Amino acid sequence: AGRWQPSEAPNGTPGFETTLSYIQWAKQTYGSPTTPGSNPRDIANGTSDANLVLYAQGADLTNTVVRRTSFTTINNDLVATFTYQVRSNLSDVIITTEVSDDLINWSRDTNIITSSPQSNGVTYITVRAATPTSSEGKYFRLSVEMNP
Repeated sequence: AGRWQPSEAPNGTPGFETTLSYIQWAKQTYGSPTTPGSNPRDIANGTSDANLVLYAQGADLTNTVVRRTSFTTINNDLVATFTYQVRSNLSDVIITTEVSDDLINWSRDTNIITSSPQSNGVTYITVRAATPTSSEGKYFRLSVEMNP
């Protein structure tokens, strides 16, 4: 049952991979993509994330959304990594990882080091800050935008 996913087609689409667009997700989640509170920028009840972030990270596919930072030493340098999840087969959204030393100045100076698809429909992605840190003062954030 781990490979089951929502489908717009009557009786599903057994044997075929389908993608779930934001509009389809909003319809399933709110009954209609025009229901108040279903806008991609609206904050979902009980969360601190916008609907578009919840959709992009596949929050409806897992009990908890994975977002974790860790530090490792490479060649005597302290390097920050960030692991997060995204909905697999995501085509209508662009997710960009940004990094900062001070929470004011942000850059896209990260490198993907692993991408691990899971059986529940999400993929775990781990990125590494391109520059080492002198202390544990690296911060990461996700930028999520609709694909034009």
